[in-house]
Amino acid sequence: MQKNALMDCSKMLDQTLYELGDAIGVLHSIPDSDTPFIGKSNSFNDIKTLLSAAMTDRDTCIVGFSDLEEADYLRQQNQNHEDTVSSTNHY
Repeated sequence: MQKNALMDCSKMLDQTLYELGDAIGVLHSIPDSDTPFIGKSNSFNDIKTLLSAAMTDRDTCIVGFSDLEEADYLRQQNQNHEDTVSSTNHY
């Protein structure tokens, strides 16, 4: 069970890194302008979607460890990261 959960998490970590890399790419592709947000809403929506997908990957990984006593620690760390990402998504 633990071995399968680790293998699943490894695959999801790869996917998460890809999604975060895409989010950074979108962020770098946003042109600078004197007018904030004009013509940039699609890019911001893309970034939010990619960050949301990365958070879902992480959540799914943690579910695989739900029967272990460390699961509560992982859930708490997950909540801390989610709070940080969610607060940045309000911009």
